[in-house]
Amino acid sequence: MTRSIGCLSALLLVLTAGCGYTTRPPFPGHIHTVYVPIFESDASRRDFEFLLTRELIREIERSTPFKVVNSPEAADSILEGRVKYIAKNVRVENPDNEPRQIQLTAGVDIVWRDRRSGEVLRKMRVGAPESRAHVRRSVQYAPELGQTYRTASLQLARQLAQQIVSMMEEPW
Repeated sequence: MTRSIGCLSALLLVLTAGCGYTTRPPFPGHIHTVYVPIFESDASRRDFEFLLTRELIREIERSTPFKVVNSPEAADSILEGRVKYIAKNVRVENPDNEPRQIQLTAGVDIVWRDRRSGEVLRKMRVGAPESRAHVRRSVQYAPELGQTYRTASLQLARQLAQQIVSMMEEPW
């Protein structure tokens, strides 16, 4: 009986020791609040930075344990970003040279810092200024099907927000 319990506990130890699974959340435990200021923009198209900031706040609240706060003084960390570019390119034209399919691409630089120490929480890209990460996403839309720039930019902002939040997770 004692031998079977010993074998069972040894087997359990071996199975759980190297599997890589954990029960703790994939986010830093010492961070509880995040301040997300409105992103800055170098892009010629305006208002995307407001849309992206709103979608990022929603995604942080929806899929992380963090609380988004309204002032930097009340936050443990600050997540800042800058929209570097937004490009709208015609991918396919119809016989009358009207756009049939358009690709919308945005590039965003982000940095996540611990407000108290100033330390960058994620070294997201080695060698980048201030360890900023560059995030880039593209979506396609078809005006002939009733899709608009506005619906595509909302979809693009949501995808960027999901990618940014996934970068906030602890590395494996």
